[in-house]
Amino acid sequence: MVSVSVCGIIELKDGEMETVFDQCAHDLDLGDDLKVERHDNPFELIEQASSRKTEELVDLVVCGDDLKGMSALQVLSDLRPQTHGDKTRPWRSRAVALPRFILTQRDAALAYDAALLEADGFLVIPATAAEFSKCLMRCLEAIVAEHRDSTVLRCQDGWQRVLNSHVLYSQTSNHNQVIHLDDGTEQTTRATSQELFGKLSAGKSLFFKAGSSYIVNMGHIESMRPSGNVVILSDGTSISVPSRTRTALERELLASC
Repeated sequence: MVSVSVCGIIELKDGEMETVFDQCAHDLDLGDDLKVERHDNPFELIEQASSRKTEELVDLVVCGDDLKGMSALQVLSDLRPQTHGDKTRPWRSRAVALPRFILTQRDAALAYDAALLEADGFLVIPATAAEFSKCLMRCLEAIVAEHRDSTVLRCQDGWQRVLNSHVLYSQTSNHNQVIHLDDGTEQTTRATSQELFGKLSAGKSLFFKAGSSYIVNMGHIESMRPSGNVVILSDGTSISVPSRTRTALERELLASC
């Protein structure tokens, strides 16, 4: 399911917003898997888009003109958390998906500020249906690709869409699975190692269950020590692999080349 939240005026010269959404859903073969929800005010939109209370996460926000009580740029800013408090680090470097954002505004001068906040699209309205469609398709295609290799998990700070390719490894700790990500962050989910392995393996990335405690992303394995049963990951982490699984891991690595 691709979930879109819309707020404000989306003014098109030659068509209706709903028609464009329907055509994009058809072109991407989404069918009923594209859900578009309108919000009366930006505060309601922010609450919905930032909520982690259910596994139905907002994938895209389309924010128009004439919002009540808040500018579209402020909405965008509120939905662009800084990673680790480092304001020089792009939000998209996060290993957990956040909503993409399209702005439609009458004032073309706002495009610069929107770019600084890394909006995924900016349109001056009234725009043509073709312009809106092109912008929308670009975002939806990226979201669909993201969904193919990500896992929605209930974590300690709410539901999160973890991008599988950014997972380094997971480790069992007190009946939880601690997922180590390549941006230096961690996510903790309550599940068995086997349950998490099954969810991660449903995507495109290749994972290997190294014993009862570890799940390793084979795409992040840099090397294996000739002596001993240790793999080195892309961040330098060393993980001991049980002797009984070393041969199977070598076979899997060769098959994935």
